[in-house]
Amino acid sequence: YYRSHGCTVRCVAREPKTISQLEYMQDMTSEHCANSTEHQTATLKDKRDSNTYTIAKLKDGKCWMTQNLRYKLDTSTPLKPTDSDVMQNWTPNRSTETTLSGAWDQDPEDYKTIRSYYDSNNPQYGTYYTHTAATAGTTANMNNKGDEATGSICPKGWRLPKTGIVSDSSNNDFYSLSKEYKGSATWTNGYYWNGFHQILLGEPTYVLSGYRYSSSASIGGTGSYGYYWSSTIYGSYGAYSMYVGSSNVDPRNYGSCNGGFTVRCVAR
Repeated sequence: YYRSHGCTVRCVAREPKTISQLEYMQDMTSEHCANSTEHQTATLKDKRDSNTYTIAKLKDGKCWMTQNLRYKLDTSTPLKPTDSDVMQNWTPNRSTETTLSGAWDQDPEDYKTIRSYYDSNNPQYGTYYTHTAATAGTTANMNNKGDEATGSICPKGWRLPKTGIVSDSSNNDFYSLSKEYKGSATWTNGYYWNGFHQILLGEPTYVLSGYRYSSSASIGGTGSYGYYWSSTIYGSYGAYSMYVGSSNVDPRNYGSCNGGFTVRCVAR
């Protein structure tokens, strides 16, 4: 019709936004996850370094990274609220190492040291971070069991999973996830899944990335088990993580903060 004429209008709602419509990790919102279907997947780019990651909405109703975070810290590049899970700019005092050297437990910061290591020959394992590095320095002054990091090295819109103070609680992100992929494993002694599970299969696709020792320049346990940091503090020297083995999963394991564990972020 002629554009100069006056016609009436009926509006139609826009189609719901889902994770498949995203390009960048930093574009994720709770709306995108809520509107996506179970096991819907996408491949998104991290604006900070152009690394790409597969993500999925899993059976627990949350959207997770299904690959380990590979972000490398750089003393010349601060994390910013515009691209990272921080409330203010944070600049690490050490860059990510690409060769194994030194003992991290000998640093003057002791358990609160900021260290990380990345092996380009095994990108599937991601970067190994100390807990203070993984939490973008926000836990450096936290010492009480149950304290929660207020930031992380995850992209904006993402965070570290929480374990809370009870292993089999719905407030434990790792428990809620592992419960949905427990397979034939049974809940044992009130704190871990024992038996054949599906965490290593299908959409979660966790990997047995081992860990970076704090006391020596070496990686142990690759192919046998993996540790994934949470945002929850255990005490002055430790923090909670999820332990994954081929036949067991502990959704609230704890380890020394100056050891190098890997990271999977969950959408906020």
